[in-house]
Amino acid sequence: MGRRPMTHDQRAKMRAKILEAARDRFLEEGLDGLSMRSIAQRVGVSSMTLYLYYESRQDIVRHITIEGFKVLNAEVEKAAKASKAGDRIRDIANGYLKWALDNRRFYSAMFTYLTDDFAVAPEDPLLAGPSNVVADHIKKAFVQSGHSDASAALYSTILWSTLHGIATLQIGGQVKQRGSDVDTLVRQFLATATAYLGDIKAEAPAAAPAKAAPAKAKKK
Repeated sequence: MGRRPMTHDQRAKMRAKILEAARDRFLEEGLDGLSMRSIAQRVGVSSMTLYLYYESRQDIVRHITIEGFKVLNAEVEKAAKASKAGDRIRDIANGYLKWALDNRRFYSAMFTYLTDDFAVAPEDPLLAGPSNVVADHIKKAFVQSGHSDASAALYSTILWSTLHGIATLQIGGQVKQRGSDVDTLVRQFLATATAYLGDIKAEAPAAAPAKAAPAKAKKK
C-alpha cells in the first residue's frame, strides 16, 4: 500500500519545521550559508523533499523575511501606545532600533531580500503591508497633529528612511567610523521629527470657478 497523503495540519507542521530549520541555519551562517542541502540535513529529509513544500530557496528566504517583519512590527505595535504624537514617534524609533540592532543579521537579510531583483514587494501581498507598518504608524502621528494626508505621508517616509539608515549604518560599523554614535543620531532624529510635527502649512482652499460676466444689454 502507498503512503497516505498528508493532512493539512501535517503539511503545515512540516512547512513550519522546514522554515524553523532554515531560519536557524540562516542566523548561524547568514544567507550565503543557506542552501537547500543544508536545510534538508537539519530537517532530516532529502533536498528534493523541500520542493514539495517550498518552490525554491528564494521562496524560503521570502518566508523568513515575512516572519522577520511580523516580529519587528509586533515590537513597533507595542511601542506605538503614547497619546502624544511626539512621544509615540520617540517610542517607535527606540523600539524599531532596539529590535534592528538586537537582530542585526535578520534585519539586514530582510532588507536585502526586499532590494534583490527577485523580490517585488509592492506586488507581494504578504510583504507590501508588513514592510510599511513603521511608516504607517508615524504617518498616523502626523495626521493626529493636524497634518494633511499628503504632508503626513511625506514626513513619515523621510523619518522612516532615517531610522532605517541609522540601523543600517550602525550594523555596518559606519556610524562610529564617521565619529558619531546612535544616541546622537536618535536625538537629531527626534529634533527633526518635532520640527516636522510643528510645520503645519495651511492648505490653500481650491479657487472657486470664475463667474461669467453678465451679458451687456444691447442698445436700441
